[in-house]
Amino acid sequence: MYLLLGVDDIEIFRNRKSYMSINVQTMSDANLLITDLVARWPGSTHDSTIHQNSQRHRVFESGAYNVAYLLGDSGYPLKSHLLTPYLNPSTHGE
Repeated sequence: MYLLLGVDDIEIFRNRKSYMSINVQTMSDANLLITDLVARWPGSTHDSTIHQNSQRHRVFESGAYNVAYLLGDSGYPLKSHLLTPYLNPSTHGE
């Protein structure tokens, strides 16, 4: 399948660092083996948008993975299956 874009559409591929790209989401297991790959979003798409629109997100949200967690950076929302860092930790435990 080929995607035909007009000149006006090309800017959606400009990422936050100002160059053209495709945003790729990968997931790996504890052994660093890739278990999921999504490579179809323009570079300007936020990482959490890609995740929230992925099949893997729907599986996690449904509870199909009983004891499994994803690690995300601060650009992702905190979910029961998606662990993100504290932005301003105030205790040693945090």
